Amino acid sequence: DPDVVAWEALMSRFQRPLPCAAPDEKWVKGELIFNLTAMVEVAEGC
Repeated sequence: DPDVVAWEALMSRFQRPLPCAAPDEKWVKGELIFNLTAMVEVAEGC
């Protein structure tokens, strides 16, 4: 899709691969650091 290719080219100016990423890897799986659902459940129990 030419629109996707153009968008990726534009956005690549603002994105850097992480140091742990493979040479051809743009995205790596992130680790969950906060669970908003759990906080809502705690707040509703107050």
